[in-house]
Amino acid sequence: MDINLPFAFKADISSLRSVHMFNDGLRNVLNEINSFEFECQIHNNFFENNGPHWSGFRCFLMDRQDRSLYYLHIGLIFHPDTKKGIMVELDKESNLNSYQEIRDNIKKGENFKVNKEEADYLKLFLKEKKLENIDNSNKIDKQLSILRDFLKEALAAIIKGGRK
Repeated sequence: MDINLPFAFKADISSLRSVHMFNDGLRNVLNEINSFEFECQIHNNFFENNGPHWSGFRCFLMDRQDRSLYYLHIGLIFHPDTKKGIMVELDKESNLNSYQEIRDNIKKGENFKVNKEEADYLKLFLKEKKLENIDNSNKIDKQLSILRDFLKEALAAIIKGGRK
């Protein structure tokens, strides 16, 4: 058997359960986060929702004003060579008609930090202090409230960045 994996896995059940619980919470927030500015819809059962260094959901984000549509990845990223955390990612390949405009016009947020370290990916990361608040809380309502505030602000910033 030819196995070509970069490293051995570890069945750390508490960590695996935590990722599962994060995705359940993220799904709940994404399903109820729509606003007068935007509509967010999870691309369910998409093969790239989870991968070797990310976990979350691919989503369609629609501007309710001009009906522009964006394709995002929302969730955890933990690639060894890039910033790790909770993020909303707009990638160039999936958003060819709008990527550069949004990248150039995105504004800073209270709940997120803009990351442009990779040319083909615009990432909005939950700020470190907010991530610590999630990690240090044992109350799901508080965790989801932080996540909800982050996502509402980050998704609205993408919408505003893409408006002409």
